[in-house]
Amino acid sequence: MPTPDEPGPFAALLRRYRAAVGLSQEELAERAALSRRGISDLERGERRSPHPETVRRLSDALNLGLTERTALLASAHAATALVVGQMPEPLPLPIPLTSFIGREREVAEVRRLLGVTRLLTLTGPGGMGKTRLALEAARSAGEVAFVDLAPHSESGLVPAAIAAALGVREQPRVPWLDLLVGALAPRRAMLILDNCEHLVTACSEMADQLLRACPQLHILATSRQPLAVAGEQLWPVPPLPVGESTDSEAAATSEAVRLFADRARLVQPDFALGGGTIAIVTEICRRVDGIPLAIELAAARVRVLGLEGLAARLSERLRLFSTETHGVPVRQRTLRAAIDWSYDLLSKPEQAFFRRLSVFVGGWTVGAAESLWCSADGIQSDEVLDLLARLVDRSLVQVEPVGDGAVRYRLLETIREYALRQLRANGEDAAARRWHAAYFLALAEEAEPELWGARPEAWLNRLEPDLDNARAALQWFIDATDGRDALKLGAALGRFWLMAGRYREGQEWISRLLRLACSEDPTPVRAKLLLANARLWGYQGDATAAQPLAEEALELMRRLGPEIDIARSLLVVGETVQTRGDFAAARRFLEEAVVVSRRAGATVELIDALHYLGGDAIAAGEYDALGLAISRPTRATTPPPPLCFSIRLSSASNSAIRRSFARSWKVLLTWSRPPASPSERCAWPGRPPPSARPLTRCCFPWWGLSSTTGLRLRAQR
Repeated sequence: MPTPDEPGPFAALLRRYRAAVGLSQEELAERAALSRRGISDLERGERRSPHPETVRRLSDALNLGLTERTALLASAHAATALVVGQMPEPLPLPIPLTSFIGREREVAEVRRLLGVTRLLTLTGPGGMGKTRLALEAARSAGEVAFVDLAPHSESGLVPAAIAAALGVREQPRVPWLDLLVGALAPRRAMLILDNCEHLVTACSEMADQLLRACPQLHILATSRQPLAVAGEQLWPVPPLPVGESTDSEAAATSEAVRLFADRARLVQPDFALGGGTIAIVTEICRRVDGIPLAIELAAARVRVLGLEGLAARLSERLRLFSTETHGVPVRQRTLRAAIDWSYDLLSKPEQAFFRRLSVFVGGWTVGAAESLWCSADGIQSDEVLDLLARLVDRSLVQVEPVGDGAVRYRLLETIREYALRQLRANGEDAAARRWHAAYFLALAEEAEPELWGARPEAWLNRLEPDLDNARAALQWFIDATDGRDALKLGAALGRFWLMAGRYREGQEWISRLLRLACSEDPTPVRAKLLLANARLWGYQGDATAAQPLAEEALELMRRLGPEIDIARSLLVVGETVQTRGDFAAARRFLEEAVVVSRRAGATVELIDALHYLGGDAIAAGEYDALGLAISRPTRATTPPPPLCFSIRLSSASNSAIRRSFARSWKVLLTWSRPPASPSERCAWPGRPPPSARPLTRCCFPWWGLSSTTGLRLRAQR
């Protein structure tokens, strides 16, 4: 391959390169997917300004190296006089008037990515600091041209804006693209295309053409949505970290708090962090989601409102946070304007879907989003996924991995507040909230029997992330005077509150629900609420408060409920009176619970009853009864939950108890599977055998005894 000296006319250079590789015009035309007539016209000079894509195809077909490609590109645009040595100089980068706080890791990562990709797009919602980050990362990159696209509203102005940033002047009868390629092809340069989202199609086309025609060009774009160009690397700009530390010194070093303090000192020079102010500033930064623009706008209000007044008005942040500072773009003078910019770029269906998503509190799953849209409008689920993906692309919806390859979605609280205002303004609030509450009522009712089953973990893990949604649904039912549905949801969540260890919260909700007028009706739902409340009191050690609730629940269940609910009520009453020391009464209730559980085929309840009967026997010192109670035969129709006990015996005089618990282990393992070896049929002094240790979940609560016998039995979760 010849090495050219100075690039000559395109026709001569093309003939030289073709001859060097021994191709005819027909062969070159076939390789480049062009016509023979086209090749002939180019070599005769009849086409003096070939399209950059044509030059790229010819370069690929001739297998040109970087030097030869650059020479061919420069010669193709010789008419513009933009050749090496006569290149225009790009305009200087903008100089920010405020300091750059934090983001050291982000700057380093952006610079690293620019070294391995030619198109890097920084994405994120408005006010996230994409422009400042891009400028900071590009300052050491050599030749950089900054193109601010925010002031332009027409796609046709994009090439002219890039040319202005490069210092390229318009020339008669020469297309903008040819001028830009002529300026960029021979040099190693970087373009920053800032605020592409409202001109995304034009930016995508221009970036694609320039990158193909200019092999040394790199583009760093900022946009609220991807450019969707082949080879594009997306990098979502995260909020500033606020930190979870309650230590004032640690909180003061968080990037969000440092930014707030720096901007507050601009309007109040004596502003200082210390004492109680750090906690207030940290809460302000957390409430605005660590969004840099929101933090800066909030800090600007310190002089007028003070810290405490500012914190008290955070619910008005969309209206309150504003600035009249000269030089600040209109779209960034208020927090609302920053989000308006993104909202106005959405299609009508996207806007409607975005508004409805605001009813979710703390996030949602794909299934919930599908139900939200499909149930309301009869739209197919694949259309919902497409809408959701578009909102993610536009940086309005955040995606959060939750393990095992699953994800949840959420709106930043500032953006959610905006969407809620739009929902109310469009008169859609009541319908959306009604749907939301109905969806989570159905989910809780589906989960309730599973939480009583052999494998409750999956449903416990499914409900936990949606706890905020369940709370919002309960509150909506109460506020909407839809008391019966509120009672249903509270009853369905009773087991969840117990298993999740949220005893006080469950009590507070149930107490509110039982004060509703409709809760006085003698229904199975009221009985479930009473029973859940009794268990929650019992788990907090107040058997006195629990007993009358459990007894009323049992009375209702005997009249109205299925046998499995009667068994559960008997268990709670038996456990409660046992805790209060009435062992004879406890035994009567628990013995009945065993009978009813067997009759109902309720394995979990049966094991629970036997467990408490064993505790009753231990407390009474009746060790023979203990072994009889726990090891009596059963043929349950469903397998019990996995079980794991930790038994510690501190005295050799406990051999009788040890034998009794050996029998209980034998029965529990028989429920789960046959013994793996003869050694498992004997007593185990202190721990179950290795084959029993994977049985790690227990159906009944923590329970302990400490007496002169030194026995401690705990069901370990």
